[in-house]
Amino acid sequence: EKHFSILEETLTVCLSQYNYKGEYFPELEQLIVIEDKPEATAVAEIVDNDLSYKVLRYNHYMLKGDLQTKKDILLALGADLEPKREQIKAIDKDLEDGIFYILNNMNLRHNNTAEGDKHYRQAVVNMDSATLENWYDELYQMMLLAYLQMDQVARNAKVKTLKQAVSPK
Repeated sequence: EKHFSILEETLTVCLSQYNYKGEYFPELEQLIVIEDKPEATAVAEIVDNDLSYKVLRYNHYMLKGDLQTKKDILLALGADLEPKREQIKAIDKDLEDGIFYILNNMNLRHNNTAEGDKHYRQAVVNMDSATLENWYDELYQMMLLAYLQMDQVARNAKVKTLKQAVSPK
């Protein structure tokens, strides 16, 4: 049993490096390797190479509780999304508003914990690290959705062109 635990941990670590996980089905006595977060993989394929690693890294189980690394990744994604803000807003105003609200008010872009600062937020000061991490994780999911929705807009344009070319006149 001890050897099995070591093997299981090694397998988990190796698979997680590539955004995969093992799912064991006891009734079949089979281990199936599946993508851990397919949305992260999809976004990693459409962003610049320097961001793709960060997108995949955010999901890694070893980052659990590492607020500073998560914060750094979210700031990099936020910087990439900022020039696309109007495009996101045109697709989904609530999504755009939520992303940039969290970036600006949850101790990411601004120090929301320095009393007397214009960005000070008492609610953020009162948050425990698990709650703050949960909001960071929610923001990450929202950012992934924004990238996927922007990608879909381009795809929709291609489909429209296809329809015009294929449909009878």
